[in-house]
Amino acid sequence: MEKKTFSSEVFGGGDYDNVPDKAEFVISKDKAMEIIRLAGVVKANNAYKIEAFDYITDWFQGEECFDETETGGEERKPIRTDCNTLNVSDDQFWFAAYLKHTEVKFRTDRYNLKDLAKDFGLAFLEESKAVTAANEGGH
Repeated sequence: MEKKTFSSEVFGGGDYDNVPDKAEFVISKDKAMEIIRLAGVVKANNAYKIEAFDYITDWFQGEECFDETETGGEERKPIRTDCNTLNVSDDQFWFAAYLKHTEVKFRTDRYNLKDLAKDFGLAFLEESKAVTAANEGGH
């Protein structure tokens, strides 16, 4: 598998009305390897998580995510966000962001790194959280 599309419910945001309710992102094999490598850094440093800027996630909210096109159809349009991040712990990853011009934060589901590794044919080693291509003999 070269790429996988994820669709997630959105959590957080408190009582704010304009918080997205759906997020979508695409993970490539290279991105999966990066995520699993970051999990190794978390584990090696006895940290809770690594949080890095990452803008691959589109955030959508109800009917506000549709705009009319010039041909009369509708096109999905993500809401405006800021400070989008990839979050990686030693066994999960997720994305988070703030609603543009606010302090309202929200996140995607948390995804299991073992499942991510399996989806891309990668080895996820519990002891070191290292990633290798399963068919490359550990290189």
